[in-house]
Amino acid sequence: MVYIIILGIIVLLFLLLFIAVLWFFRKNLALVIISGELFGASALVVFYILIITFSTYEVNLNNEQSKIVKIKRGISFSEITKLLYINDIIDSPKEFLWISKLFGFEKKLKAGKFEIPERISYYSLLELLSYGKSIQEKVTIPEGLRTEEVASILEEKLDIDKERFLELINDKDFIKSFGFNTVSLDGYLLPETYNFYWLMKEEDVIATLIKEFKNVLADSVMAKISESEYTLREYIILASIIEGEAMRDEERALVSAVYHNRLRKRWRLQADPTIQYLINDGPRRLLKKDLKIDSPYNTYLYSGLPPGPISNPGRKSILAAIYPAEEDYFYFVAKGNGYHTFSKTQREHLNAKRKLDKLRRELKNNQKNN
Repeated sequence: MVYIIILGIIVLLFLLLFIAVLWFFRKNLALVIISGELFGASALVVFYILIITFSTYEVNLNNEQSKIVKIKRGISFSEITKLLYINDIIDSPKEFLWISKLFGFEKKLKAGKFEIPERISYYSLLELLSYGKSIQEKVTIPEGLRTEEVASILEEKLDIDKERFLELINDKDFIKSFGFNTVSLDGYLLPETYNFYWLMKEEDVIATLIKEFKNVLADSVMAKISESEYTLREYIILASIIEGEAMRDEERALVSAVYHNRLRKRWRLQADPTIQYLINDGPRRLLKKDLKIDSPYNTYLYSGLPPGPISNPGRKSILAAIYPAEEDYFYFVAKGNGYHTFSKTQREHLNAKRKLDKLRRELKNNQKNN
């Protein structure tokens, strides 16, 4: 407000000076016109310089540190002004509006996430919100999430359109643009920690995820797949099951070996994660009735791989699926501590299961006694 008053005083002084000049040259019309034109031009130049000077003067808005402001798509200039005022980034909405109109910023402000410095002028703030880069948002996508869960995280962190994101995952033309021969990008969204720009386009977010996925597929890996009896999509399906089964990195290749051996024998995989995928109240301990759910994803009822990935596996599970351990294991059962006992025969497997059941009974009794 201070610099507006100063500008007003300066304008008034210029006006008085102009009147004085006109009075002095009142008897010479030509001099009056020339002096009027020169005075008007110089007044405009000086006035503009003063406006720039005052509007770019850094003011302390009592901010102890820089602030983060998120401007969503589609909100009006008045809503942006209110947002800045509520967050103590500006202290005079009227001055902010006046300067934005004067310099044509009113319709240039864009959506994004911006870091506002501790000291900044209204003019500089308008430039930042119009032309500045939105700051990056660190987003971690954990291993083993379903695509809907990945979309929910990205919606919360980046304010993307979740429905649009899920549509693109199954868009045939969009999938082809990445060079994949698959019906869906489900399972191809590599879990990792990413730096995204807030309000990125859904296409760009997916492209970033797929780029990281492709980094896993080095030339040697693709050569291995091309020599294999399985397609990339089948390996991703298998990797998603491994992701749901193996808690320890050192066991991923062993779990993979079990499934590869079963597939080779045309046995049912009997993979619990595929049942967890089918139930609505999981993850939980599976019941006998769960194993009877009639679905092509039920690997207790149907042999071979399920029709699609049950999650988005991490790089370690993907590589484990492609490079299984060279072991003759056909069974495994949990030990109760995150590790598994791997067996070659059914007898060994049943003994391991009895040990697990005994351990569970002991733990249950201990809980009752305590």
